[in-house]
Amino acid sequence: MSDVWGIDFDQVESRRGGLIPEGRYTFEIDKCQRDLNSNGKPYVGIWAKIIGADDDNQESIGRIFYESRYLSEKAIPYTKGFFEDIGAAHILHPTKTPADAEGTVFDADLVHKVSKAPDGNTREEQQLQNIEPIGSPEEQAEEEPEKEKKPKTSRRRR
Repeated sequence: MSDVWGIDFDQVESRRGGLIPEGRYTFEIDKCQRDLNSNGKPYVGIWAKIIGADDDNQESIGRIFYESRYLSEKAIPYTKGFFEDIGAAHILHPTKTPADAEGTVFDADLVHKVSKAPDGNTREEQQLQNIEPIGSPEEQAEEEPEKEKKPKTSRRRR
């Protein structure tokens, strides 16, 4: 083995980039932070790790889906809606930060969409649809399991 790289690639698991296959996934917010884009416009970057997948997409578990939400006047209602949809509306409180969304768990369909760029070229993008909040791991642990309901019996009066 050559040590030109200074890395033992035999000990590294291969990963591929590109689009995550379409399907139903369970995501956990791994990282969420506010930043500025190259034009100085504020946005929130969301890194959601796939922690569950339908049977056809088990190989996608562990991959990261990236979503960005802008904070312009026109975009804020959509950003708010996204955080409400995933079950992280609590971070919209003035005392909270985007990092407070980390650990939030939600289910969603990941679909591919073809869009046209300003230069006229088309590109395939990933989008989340049919989002259902599950909550944070702490909230899930706090939830009590539903008590088994006893079957109702009818009593006849005589």
